[in-house]
Amino acid sequence: MAGYIFNVGNGDKGRISGLQIIEESFNNGIFATKIKTQKNYWNSAVEGTFGDFLGMKENDNVYFFHQRKIYGIGKVRKIKTSVVHLNYPNADIPSPTPADVDPEVILLDQAEFYNYPVFFCFTPDPLFFVNGIDMDEALSSNPDAFRMLRANWSVSFIKVDDQENEALRECLLLANKTNLKSPSPTSQAIYPYSNQKYNDILSRISDAHIFNSYTICRLCHEGTLLKHEMAIEADIGYRIASGESHCIDIFGKWDHIAHQVIASPFKPISYMDKMDLFGYVYLENYPTIIEKYIIIEVKKDKTGPECLEQVMKYVDFVNNEYCHGDYSMIEAFCVAYEFSDEAKSKKDEIGKRIFSKGVRPSKTEIWDSLTLVEYEYKESLNKIIYEKIDGSQLLR
Repeated sequence: MAGYIFNVGNGDKGRISGLQIIEESFNNGIFATKIKTQKNYWNSAVEGTFGDFLGMKENDNVYFFHQRKIYGIGKVRKIKTSVVHLNYPNADIPSPTPADVDPEVILLDQAEFYNYPVFFCFTPDPLFFVNGIDMDEALSSNPDAFRMLRANWSVSFIKVDDQENEALRECLLLANKTNLKSPSPTSQAIYPYSNQKYNDILSRISDAHIFNSYTICRLCHEGTLLKHEMAIEADIGYRIASGESHCIDIFGKWDHIAHQVIASPFKPISYMDKMDLFGYVYLENYPTIIEKYIIIEVKKDKTGPECLEQVMKYVDFVNNEYCHGDYSMIEAFCVAYEFSDEAKSKKDEIGKRIFSKGVRPSKTEIWDSLTLVEYEYKESLNKIIYEKIDGSQLLR
């Protein structure tokens, strides 16, 4: 399973400290990231945050980061059919009118509720430990496992993959091993948890609180084109994670999908390359063995061969970092509003790698698993459609 590490600052205008926010979240099993409302539109950063939330799945682990320390461990739980919900109707539309939504606000005790548009619930997994671990302690416990944790900077939260999550989880459990044997409900080393808030939410949640990518795209479109790449990334990520059949037909089924994943050797964060969407698929019936890694690069406008060259840079990185030279484990997509004739004609040239596989005997193989996909926003459908350049079925 994946993990989410939420960054908690020093509290909200002195109302409550960072550690009190963590304690309150553990006590109730609820969390919402502060996202200030804006005028008429969401910016790309907010769309990216929404996209990360939309990829969250049941049983993903939850951690909090505050002043160098990581606290946990939580596990995401469903509320009816979804895990992330709107805090009030139309919370995914900027500039709400509080008077119009008060009766249906879920987190009524949350100050400035209109700045907390989405929320999720979670339970202990196995316990909420008071004792956090220092980031250096985590990184040094299993250096090869940690990638995204090293880039945890100037973001609301990060998502880590199964391997990184397991390493972080193991570090926290070992640091709190004395509390794992017959823990007392009143132990000072464990944050207490009550199911009361979850039951209350379950009784009040409605279809008006459903959260998806469609409103984000509707607010961002200009004719058939979207103005922000982050919105497209959020849409693809959500529709793959939710198992939408038409989107699966285009991009395939993914067991893990993440947004803005590091794609370069460690260096100052602002200089790091990041893949728009990155994930993997497990070998069927073996949910610990990765069969294939998948990369998607998104361009909101018309693009040329440079998009193909960029995604191939990521293909080479993933091959070296994850696949140990086996390109056959990678599949890549370029998504754009339109590809130039030059991009189409050079696709087979740019999107090709020759590599050796196996030993005694080794075989020379050709990798050519790069697919071009064009998108178009359909206002009548209130969604984006995607089409492979080879003329495959439209995503509707």
